[in-house]
Amino acid sequence: MAKPSASVTLYGDRAEQFRSIKDDLEDVLGHEPPNAQVVGLMMADFDPDAPLSADPAGSR
Repeated sequence: MAKPSASVTLYGDRAEQFRSIKDDLEDVLGHEPPNAQVVGLMMADFDPDAPLSADPAGSR
């Protein structure tokens, strides 16, 4: 059975923020990480117990 997949498209400020995070990770890792690795690292750092902001920009 095929594994499920998800696709996300970011625009504007969200896209710029993602690229900035990816650039920072590239500096740390010494190579350009694939988008899936960037998202995986962000998901690993996610704290489900932390309160979420009502800010529409999505900042915590």
